[in-house]
Amino acid sequence: MRRMIFSPALVLSLLATLAPAAPPDTDPPAREPAQFADAEVVREVRSVVSGMLTRLPNYTCLETLEQTARAPGQSKFRLVDRVRVEVAYVDGTELYAFPGSPRFDSRELQQIITTHGAFGTGDFGEHLRATYGGNLPLLVAGRELMLGRDAWRFTQIVPANLSRYDVIVPPARATVAYAATAWHDTATLALLRIELLATRFPLGFPVRRVFKATEYSSVTVNGVPVRLPAMTELSMTTRNGIENRTVSTFSNCREYKGESKLTFEEPASDPAGLPPQSVETLSLPAGLEVSVRLDDAVELTQAARGDLIAMTVVKDVVKKGRKLLSSGAKVMGRWQYFGCEDRPIAYCFATLSTESFEDGTRSGPFAATLESPSWERDTAYGGRSFNQGRDLIVPEEIKHLKKDVSALYTGIITKLPRGYRLIWRTLEVSGGSKP
Repeated sequence: MRRMIFSPALVLSLLATLAPAAPPDTDPPAREPAQFADAEVVREVRSVVSGMLTRLPNYTCLETLEQTARAPGQSKFRLVDRVRVEVAYVDGTELYAFPGSPRFDSRELQQIITTHGAFGTGDFGEHLRATYGGNLPLLVAGRELMLGRDAWRFTQIVPANLSRYDVIVPPARATVAYAATAWHDTATLALLRIELLATRFPLGFPVRRVFKATEYSSVTVNGVPVRLPAMTELSMTTRNGIENRTVSTFSNCREYKGESKLTFEEPASDPAGLPPQSVETLSLPAGLEVSVRLDDAVELTQAARGDLIAMTVVKDVVKKGRKLLSSGAKVMGRWQYFGCEDRPIAYCFATLSTESFEDGTRSGPFAATLESPSWERDTAYGGRSFNQGRDLIVPEEIKHLKKDVSALYTGIITKLPRGYRLIWRTLEVSGGSKP
């Protein structure tokens, strides 16, 4: 019987204090590769990357991190976690937030997503500075095909005293040397991919290998073509043979115009010229039964922790003759965890939390616990379509939930259809006036 393999809480963090790398406004003009000598091509690529390090627009992208792990002897990786965050690069600083959050957070990424496995930050400048901006030799290692393009390959060894590459496995920490390999398009010298490999660690350090790769692509930000990371892959192998791997992809990159643009738009004026109505902030009383439906279908095997979940109230919520929530009101929540298995049949567990409601000109926090469907009831006899309770694997994340997080068991489906019904029971919250 298959089980989810949860890796130890290993954190790889690149403690970058310099400004992130800046992409050039456009790729360099095409040159005929044959006219380059080794020394000249090295000078040219250093100049190209220097432009990437000095011209960086403030921008934000949606980053999806897929974390997997495998134990010694296993050929396939098992999914550990999938997380989506907004990442912003503002005046040389990396900022993070879950999608739809009102503001970015200055904390480090691992503090926000509290994740297992290997992951990194500071990918956009520190290694490029060490590889291209210092006095270390950058060697031409020939030409080969990379990402479908004819490319120059370069190699370099960065010693620990210059690398500023910190590997952290709490409480252990080490600054390590690494070998860098980079590929540049032979015609334009645009950076295509860079790889870092660290294999030498202090005696007793719990890691034996760290590999990192970043691929670049051209992206238009505010109408200007720039070259930004499109994908990073980071893997860490421990001394006991467990391999943790995180692949991050970046999409929807755009100009950063301030935190008000993260979730809110400017209020529109009434067609008749009247000013927009003010929004009253309310706190709902505890104990209300709120029936909702999903606004959009959710494929649980592809969804990510941090994704917003939009729900619509299906009937008026009335208490003592007073309507406290109207049919059609919106409730927003966020997915917190997904765990899916495919044996003996496909089934999923998920956790979600509620955040806010909006009902016309009234809005406020929405704290609630999920009453239906109830995973405890549905799995009491092994789960729907299970003959024996021992066939069902209940993840530890489900068994030990925080009070503000609710669990959902999907039975024999992995996709929640649009209109899927949920019933919430509100909890007491502080702040705001009572309706």
